[in-house]
Amino acid sequence: MDKKTKMKRSALRKRWIITGIVFLLCAAALWLFIGAVRRKSAAQMREMCRLSEQARISELNADIDQCKDITQTLKLLLQDSNSEEIRNFTMISRNMLYGRNEVACLQLAPDGIVKETYPEDAGYSDKKDLFQDKETREICEYSKTSGAIVVQGPIEMKQGDSCIVVRNPVYLYGQDGKKHFWGFTIAIIRVSKAFQAALNSLSSFGYDYHLYKTNPLDTKYHLVNSSKRYLVKPETVSFVNGGCTWRLDVTPKKGWQVTDSLKNYCYFGSVICVLITVLVYLVLMISEDRKKLVSMSEHDSLTMLLNGRRFGTDAAAAAARAASNGCGFGIIYIDLNCFKKINDQYGHQTGNDVLVEVAKRLSASVPYAAYRLGGDEFALLVTDDFTEDGYGDIIRGIKAFFEAPVVVGSHLIYVSISAGYALSSRDGNDPEKLRSIADQWMYREKQKYHRMKEIENIDGTKQAY
Repeated sequence: MDKKTKMKRSALRKRWIITGIVFLLCAAALWLFIGAVRRKSAAQMREMCRLSEQARISELNADIDQCKDITQTLKLLLQDSNSEEIRNFTMISRNMLYGRNEVACLQLAPDGIVKETYPEDAGYSDKKDLFQDKETREICEYSKTSGAIVVQGPIEMKQGDSCIVVRNPVYLYGQDGKKHFWGFTIAIIRVSKAFQAALNSLSSFGYDYHLYKTNPLDTKYHLVNSSKRYLVKPETVSFVNGGCTWRLDVTPKKGWQVTDSLKNYCYFGSVICVLITVLVYLVLMISEDRKKLVSMSEHDSLTMLLNGRRFGTDAAAAAARAASNGCGFGIIYIDLNCFKKINDQYGHQTGNDVLVEVAKRLSASVPYAAYRLGGDEFALLVTDDFTEDGYGDIIRGIKAFFEAPVVVGSHLIYVSISAGYALSSRDGNDPEKLRSIADQWMYREKQKYHRMKEIENIDGTKQAY
């Protein structure tokens, strides 16, 4: 594999590596952006959920208070009459329950014993002693002692309904003027209809819910109503009413992820990532092509040495450095002797091969930049501050590299050079003047070489180029 192919493969590999890194960075940025959007959307959804819960809690409190108000009305009737019973209980209850489908029945329980029920045929007319029943004893004792309205449930009734029971303790004044416990006014409320408006509004706004409550003297939550069996990471809010703690859990029906907008972000973000990656790839290609064009404009296409244009730029830069910090530099001009005869005898292709070999030997002979100025003319830009003897040593070292013949195919061709130099410490910092001086010295050496060749030909010695 030649050097040019290796450079192409290296550039291609570098291009793909940079493009891949850019794509990964874009993908990471997109991932972070989507994550931030997802978190922000979830926070906004939770805030909306909390606001909706607060509104529903107000409605639930109102529904519970309405259920308590029914028992409070019966209580006031007893207290106003200060009698042990309510006359026309059936008619009064019928009027109170008109249009109230959530109320299953009303009951009166003097001394804690259920004695009157409306409607009697509703299936809730068990006449039992609440202070003797194990499920109601403690709660009723608490209500009797504290005077607080208690809400017990949910309770599975024999009719299959799930109900909550509101018990309001009643105290009347006896003949002795003292207040004594009379019993309870009771309302049995159907869970399925009691909170229907508030909970249905949650469903209409796209939420699933669980409504829980505790019982008095108990901290365990019991499920009152729900729209779904399981809720994922619900937003929870609690409130107290009827001696119980109520808890409402709510989640969006579609979950906390805003999938539609996230899909759009993913789609458009992916398109942008690809476009940026392609753009970077094209920019790298253009940059590499530009570098190639710059390199082509500054290098000789045959020998791949720097060309005359670049030589002028570098010489001017060296002169500027010398003027600013006083460091010396110099120029060496080199020309092949009798190169025209090589072209005439062996052909231009062989001549080109000779020039390529000369370029390699020049580059190998000195640690300085070598330039092909055109044809068989070359130059060196010496960036060290040498004396004249130093430049003589450099030129002798270069000529030593041309003692061996150049092998081109089956031909052994001896090549010699003529060289001249100019140095800034002697000839000044003007690059054009230095080039002219170096060219003049090279021309003088070339004339000297030709005179020596004429003497050799007269003497009959061997011919060399």
